[in-house]
Amino acid sequence: MPEPRPLYNLPAITAGDAVVLVEGEKCADALIQRGIVATTAMGGAVTALDKTDWMPPAGKTVAVWPDHDEAGARYAVAAIQKLASIGASVRRVRVPQDKPAKWDAADAVAEGFDVEALLRASQPVTVIATAAPALDITRWRAADRFIGQPQQRRWLVEGVFPQAQAALIAAAGGVGKSFLLLALTREVAASDGVWVNVPTLFGGALAGHGAAIYITAEDDAIEVHNRLNALGPIPDRLYVLPLPDAGGAVPLFAPDPATRGPATTAAWLDLERQLKAMPSLCLVVLDPLQPLCALDLNVPENAQFVCSRLAALAASTGASVIVSHHFAKREASTPEQAREAIRGTGGLVDGVRAVYALWHPKDDQARKLCEALGEPFERGRVVMGGVVKANGRANLCVTTFLRGASGLLIDCSDRLRQVRPEPGDLLPALKATIARAARDGQPYTKTGCNGLCERRHELPEAFHAIGKHRLAAWVDALLAQGELITAMAEGSKLVKWLDVPDGPVARG
Repeated sequence: MPEPRPLYNLPAITAGDAVVLVEGEKCADALIQRGIVATTAMGGAVTALDKTDWMPPAGKTVAVWPDHDEAGARYAVAAIQKLASIGASVRRVRVPQDKPAKWDAADAVAEGFDVEALLRASQPVTVIATAAPALDITRWRAADRFIGQPQQRRWLVEGVFPQAQAALIAAAGGVGKSFLLLALTREVAASDGVWVNVPTLFGGALAGHGAAIYITAEDDAIEVHNRLNALGPIPDRLYVLPLPDAGGAVPLFAPDPATRGPATTAAWLDLERQLKAMPSLCLVVLDPLQPLCALDLNVPENAQFVCSRLAALAASTGASVIVSHHFAKREASTPEQAREAIRGTGGLVDGVRAVYALWHPKDDQARKLCEALGEPFERGRVVMGGVVKANGRANLCVTTFLRGASGLLIDCSDRLRQVRPEPGDLLPALKATIARAARDGQPYTKTGCNGLCERRHELPEAFHAIGKHRLAAWVDALLAQGELITAMAEGSKLVKWLDVPDGPVARG
């Protein structure tokens, strides 16, 4: 084949103002016989797009008509990006859903279908530019840009899920994250924004309200209906889309047919268009991510690409975009283990603003929690949840859930606080424990091999269920208050040992 490879039917493309791009010469010829200017790239859906000369239709209206299959959908997305990059006005032909797989333009002509009406009904496509704008450093002089007080962060759930950002919730299968996410979506749609009426969800107060959309790739309409009935009246601003009853889950992200790199699909472009047009959009939930993604999320660049598109959607709509994901393994009983258990951890966790995890505690801890709450113990009934990654301020408290009769996870943290000490009550005990260890010549460090978490077995029992990040945060609070200091040991160059200000380690 030559390089660059020419488009089919070049003389007609050059002379006309509108053209239809199809897959293969057979489809192009069928339309040409009807007096329609049509073209195709060499190789059809499997062509090397970068080796094709796309300039002839520049500035013209191009309707992209793919075959009715997954390969056609991927080809359409890639071709639309190429055509938009050369200044064409791009439209997308929507094949009727009742047509068989692989149905194409030639089939339409053969069966006497009204192809002109189908072309007239094609929808304009808005393509997000992939090229980054030129960077002008001089426009970002800090003294000019960052004046006065910083803008306050807006939250969907206070301290947990930020507004206009992408977030991730992860758990092992069967924990109950889908029901919990549906409950969150319903509450957002039902909320009137009055502070005294807001519920507590995921350990934080609900701060956002507006239109809310829950898209589930696994649960059917019957399951969704049962769960909605268990949650209460259905608010007007709630949209719930069970994909098994709406044609099945289709990939929103897939490999580019030409470069094999990560790319968005026509389904994503269509979803994005609808979401941007929805007024007062506050929350979008995709549950779970895996069936909607044909990319290997264990590859960091794939995960980062997906997160970047989710973040762009959140920024352009002002809504929180939350996707759910599964653990790669079940051996998670602490916040640290939960974070490490998220499949595709590197790219996904690093690519979103916040990550919330749900996990089962070990049986002995679950028994103690049920005993404290006066509830019978059942395996799998107790679930812990918390923010395991956040960029900036966040609520790092671990929430205790109990599975209710309907299967919904119910926040029991307030009940626990009535029978267990608050963090403020534990801080003096933590300070006393650190002072005693320093006095005995066995001081702690905040982290590391002599860290509080690593030597947790030496701490009072009240601290045994406290996670590493919470212990470190409490030490930071005591250091900020001047209740603790860090000191240097003899012969060491590191200021790391914890003590009270008048303790023996602090005094050298």
